[in-house]
Amino acid sequence: MKPNAEQQAIIDVFLAGGGSLAINALAGTGKTTTLKMAASAAPGKRIQYIAFNRSIADDAQAKMPRNVEVSTMHALAYRAMQPDRGRLEMRLNGGYVARTLDVADQRVQMSHGGFDISAASIGGMAIETVSRFCNSDENDLVQRHVPSWSRVYEVASAEIDQDAALKDAVFRLAVKIWGLMRDRKSQFPITHDTYLKLWAMAMGQVKTDVIFFDEAQDASGVFLQVLSNQHPDRRIVFVGDQNQQIYAWRGAVDALQRIRADKRLYLTRSYRFGQGIADQANRMLRCLGETHLLIGDGSGRSVDGSEAILCRTNARAIATFCETPGATLVGGREFLTLVRSLANLIEGRGSAGAFALFPSYADLIDYAYGAPDGADLKPLLDLVERLGIQEVLTRLERSVLDGGRSDGPVVSTIHKAKGREWDCVRLENDWKNPKNKGRADEMRLMYVALTRGRCVVDASAVKGYLECCEEISTGKSPEIEVSEPSEPASDLALAVIQQAKARAAETEAATGAAPEPKKPRKSRRRGLA
Repeated sequence: MKPNAEQQAIIDVFLAGGGSLAINALAGTGKTTTLKMAASAAPGKRIQYIAFNRSIADDAQAKMPRNVEVSTMHALAYRAMQPDRGRLEMRLNGGYVARTLDVADQRVQMSHGGFDISAASIGGMAIETVSRFCNSDENDLVQRHVPSWSRVYEVASAEIDQDAALKDAVFRLAVKIWGLMRDRKSQFPITHDTYLKLWAMAMGQVKTDVIFFDEAQDASGVFLQVLSNQHPDRRIVFVGDQNQQIYAWRGAVDALQRIRADKRLYLTRSYRFGQGIADQANRMLRCLGETHLLIGDGSGRSVDGSEAILCRTNARAIATFCETPGATLVGGREFLTLVRSLANLIEGRGSAGAFALFPSYADLIDYAYGAPDGADLKPLLDLVERLGIQEVLTRLERSVLDGGRSDGPVVSTIHKAKGREWDCVRLENDWKNPKNKGRADEMRLMYVALTRGRCVVDASAVKGYLECCEEISTGKSPEIEVSEPSEPASDLALAVIQQAKARAAETEAATGAAPEPKKPRKSRRRGLA
């Protein structure tokens, strides 16, 4: 495959040597292919490719030349630190902390809200505090590492986050936990973040000539700590898309913005989709202030007839799955745990999970329908009212037992859809007003959603959101329209796929017989849903 002009520029800079290189690769622009080209052009260089997760690492390793080794950052740290597997396999939760550290009877009386916080809840918060520290670029655990309660539980009021006595109790317990974790003689459980942090604090080295650091826009602070510790002669190539930073809420930092790269280059030609989808994505890029826009160079042809429904929130994903016959739910086991904790609350057993901060189901209902921050829970609570909690549990349990396999569309949150693509995508309308706080985070999430489709991206349900974003960024009425489908989304999607496959069949018939393409899977209900 011959590199395009942007890819060739990256290869030339890479071969020229020198300092660090930052590559901002927009959605579907072939960053892995570009890195492969660069590595192949320098066979004498030993290259360590650091991937975001194990699945990406396995996929990249199969594509890279022999001079490239692909690993996650945790795999490199594990190899260097050789942690105790027994301690890694131990179960660590708030209840364990409360029992082990003799604080099981401790309760903190809230100065707001009128209820106590149990020792198990404090223990869970302390574990999250240690996790936040381990993922930072700092060497000392301090009170600012105590996160908001919404990082631990599905919902939490601002009153709880502002309670000083509670923060102090959580911090003191977190200090004890970290002391036990870092002690090699202790039998206290550790996590994968524990040995990564200890490796970073020990100035761990990646012994190679060059480092390819992928998904740099969502790097944790500790990743940057490791990279900053490297020998000055070790060259680092940072790769990612700063417009796809969607994990800032859990402490991720945009390395592409934070580093001082010696050279910055762009990849803008997308081979995933055509210009129509690129135009919709460019709408968000303009809102985010991006000056480099996507060029859609994809064929628009169906690959596998796949369909997906993408949701912004967990609650809407669960509701959409339960009401879509034959659908596959991405992350079903995680959602099942969430709904089980809701069932415990509904049935009066209390909840030790996502809804632990609510004394009763009635309090949760009041929050969801009375507080602005509670609105995201409405789709799930409405679903429970329609179907009953046991039916919701049954459908989720069946999904987990089936292994997430079915002939219908995939239902996913956008966070879980990152890195994936389908022929046809429909966006659910569960978006907040873009005039609210944190709108840049939401806009980046929307950009990710708009770039998951190869043939069709049905954004008609979020037309109002897109227009409002554009009004905010330009100060005038929007000029770009999101086309409304003239027929149900699934029918439209299938028509596009059928037309694309017919064109391909005609071409194949003219050049030589080829296997007849399989018919795309049909949805079991109207629309992509």
